[in-house]
Amino acid sequence: MAIAEWRRRCQALRDIPLDDRRRAQVLFIGDSIVEGWDDRVWNEFFAPYHPLRLGVGGDQTENVLYRIEHGELEHVAPKVVVLLIGTNNLGNAGDSPESTARGVSAVVRAIRARLSGARLLLLGVLPREQAPEAELRRATLALNHAIAPLGSDPLVHFLDLGGALLAADGTISTAIMADYLHPTGEGYRRMALAMAPVLKSLVEAVSG
Repeated sequence: MAIAEWRRRCQALRDIPLDDRRRAQVLFIGDSIVEGWDDRVWNEFFAPYHPLRLGVGGDQTENVLYRIEHGELEHVAPKVVVLLIGTNNLGNAGDSPESTARGVSAVVRAIRARLSGARLLLLGVLPREQAPEAELRRATLALNHAIAPLGSDPLVHFLDLGGALLAADGTISTAIMADYLHPTGEGYRRMALAMAPVLKSLVEAVSG
């Protein structure tokens, strides 16, 4: 994506009307997988939370840090922030799982510093490539293993949705992820079903 277009899309997120920002109980932050949530699934599972979808296609951890540092989390007070980021560090930049994990950790710290009253639902990076022995699949597993301990913070919950997307033999079907990276509508439905009870409990914990 050209830098001018990326900046335009970031500005569009900062320009979300104040009323929408202030009533949002849940924020989703991440890359194209967040940006591309199937609208029917999104509305069915998340509409009661008046959620904001702060996703930009192609983003890596450093892009999300830039967005946070340049005002994307201003005028919001969510109960829960859902973070999904890191796959583009592995697949586009060729970063190692270890360096990507450091980037995810930095994003978590930045969110916690600005939204200290919110719970953070940190999603494991989704499995990618068709076969379980594929290089990027192994890298994703290593990354998730490295970031899972972030969930030891009582205000951070780590949730790996990978099992909801894989066949019994560990492969990925095009019915679930058409390009073995981005979920289809059915893929997003499976993600939402796995997330729903956890998200509900985190929202209620803050409400209580």
